[in-house]
Amino acid sequence: NETLLLNIAENTSDEVRATEVYVKNKTTSLQDTLSIKQHRKSTNFIRVNQMGTLGTILNQTQKDTITRMIVKGEINAADFEVMKLQMPNLRYLDLEEVKCEKDEIPRSAMGDQFNNRDAHKNITTIILPTNIKRIEYRAFDSCNGLTGYLKLPEYVTFIGTDAFADCNFTGSLDLPDKLKIIE
Repeated sequence: NETLLLNIAENTSDEVRATEVYVKNKTTSLQDTLSIKQHRKSTNFIRVNQMGTLGTILNQTQKDTITRMIVKGEINAADFEVMKLQMPNLRYLDLEEVKCEKDEIPRSAMGDQFNNRDAHKNITTIILPTNIKRIEYRAFDSCNGLTGYLKLPEYVTFIGTDAFADCNFTGSLDLPDKLKIIE
């Protein structure tokens, strides 16, 4: 029945920072661990409780101005369409804790199947959902702002044709052990 007050400084970096705080009662064997994950202050957290509703959760001003977004909950192709077509300033997208329909990044999710080289050229960072198994055809095609290291989740078994065509990833590429097909 005690209150523990933690004073944590603002995270001003572009990186997520995390720590664990161990709390133990000195007179008994009670103990617990508090995990803290801190994102940059200007990052928007959005929870999508029902697939296909991202477009109704965000108002037009949010769609026009959000540059950094962390999505939690469940999403499908309609939600990717909102991020791709209605959020022109989106640069950083964290989907790590998202459940995607059919455990896949859908066809042309952020990319463009019609070779429109301006598909979503502004996005520079994407963190893929940890539980996806498939990355479909042209999922990130022409997202040429994507640079740096691409981390593929451990359960990915399939990568479709041109899934990352015209992206500018650099560095090493670690392929998951479960990956069976790269079209």
